[in-house]
Amino acid sequence: MNEGDRIGNYRLEAKLGSGETGSTWLVRSVATDPLTGHGEAVLKILDLGEARGWSGYDLFLREIEALKNLSHPGIPRFLDCFEDFSEGGARFALAMERMPGQALESLAAAGRRFSEEEVAAILAALADILDYLSSLRPPVVHRDINPRNVLLGPEGKVSLVDFSGAQEAVLRGSRPGATLIGTAGYIPLDQVSGKATVRSDRYGAAATALFLLARANPADLPLKDLKPDLSSLPSLGRGLAAILSSWLEPDEARRDLEPALASRILRGKTPVPEPVVEAPRKAASRGGKGGAASLPLNSRVRIEEGPDRLRITIPPLGLGTAASLGAGGFVLFWLGFVGFWTFSAAAMGAPLVFILFSLPFWAVGIALGRAVALAAFARTELVLDRKSGLALSRRLLGKGRGRHCPAADLGECVIVNSPVRIQGRPQRQLAIEAGAESLRIGTGLSERELDAIRAKIEAWRGEFMR
Repeated sequence: MNEGDRIGNYRLEAKLGSGETGSTWLVRSVATDPLTGHGEAVLKILDLGEARGWSGYDLFLREIEALKNLSHPGIPRFLDCFEDFSEGGARFALAMERMPGQALESLAAAGRRFSEEEVAAILAALADILDYLSSLRPPVVHRDINPRNVLLGPEGKVSLVDFSGAQEAVLRGSRPGATLIGTAGYIPLDQVSGKATVRSDRYGAAATALFLLARANPADLPLKDLKPDLSSLPSLGRGLAAILSSWLEPDEARRDLEPALASRILRGKTPVPEPVVEAPRKAASRGGKGGAASLPLNSRVRIEEGPDRLRITIPPLGLGTAASLGAGGFVLFWLGFVGFWTFSAAAMGAPLVFILFSLPFWAVGIALGRAVALAAFARTELVLDRKSGLALSRRLLGKGRGRHCPAADLGECVIVNSPVRIQGRPQRQLAIEAGAESLRIGTGLSERELDAIRAKIEAWRGEFMR
């Protein structure tokens, strides 16, 4: 097709690009009211006669379905889709709103250099878009955020385009072997393995910001702990450095800084929470690995340190978290099954031994239920004092109980599996050796939160034992 040709109600004005999902054109509608003028749009055309396979057709349909259900000022608005059988061939067309501006890749190639303030503003706008996409039910994952698909328009307007790789998170999660979508340097390991989530897009957004700062593909930058080394860049502001550090983590679980909070931090509306920076791990860490552990920026756990005292406060998780809901459902299922067994045996007049056989299972279910209730509703406070030793208290509905242990009787603190599994994965918790007991805390916290608490306790214990 050539400039000036007509397809449907649109006249082709300029070719913008081409790829597996077809050619993209700047077009002008010829069907609008002459009194209001002819409107510009972007038309993506897939010619089946030129397609290299059905994957392009699948991506084309995917973009249509994605745009139909999206409504955000930073995302092109769906206008129309139709089939065209002129000139003896079959073509499919998607018309969408023309977003103002140029791709970041093109601007950088033309020699434009971006200040840190401009990069922070672009990343904040992308965070707003990611916050919207993750708020949908089910969430939508773009899967190909890179400088080619981010436009910068007048007055700093940022747009995210090309949703041909977009897919609902729930659908993709059920098909981990889905076709790999993405651009080298801008996709994390979890996406390479076919298990992309909303946190995968955070990596792409941060890598795009890193491209603007370093003027290079993030894959070409030096690595530290398997992620781009930010120390190779000129000194960054705390806000931008905090978001990049979180979102460029190779471990998806560590990309836990929510986009809404990131947007507020980048715009200076929320101060950067003070992370807990740990000293290098010594013999306290199994395997002797060095490194540092820190709480996520949005963690509600509080760690207070003094010359002789360490205080760790874990607030109740509530029922709204996945851990609480999953663990609560498991407990209800367990107790329901044991109850059905017990009362069925009693109703059928089974020997007493059959009823007594269920007692250990009742005990396990009640213990699990108590553990879930404590995690969901109890406030946990752990105090380590050089003189008085360990004091652990849990308060549930205004009532609580405490445990005490002399400092000399404290043993190793490790992360272990809890008895509860959610979607086949065990929940994790901390186990602290306190004399002859093993105190369990932190069920439902993220791995990073548990690791930060563990590192603090072990560092304190190492200092005490000197």
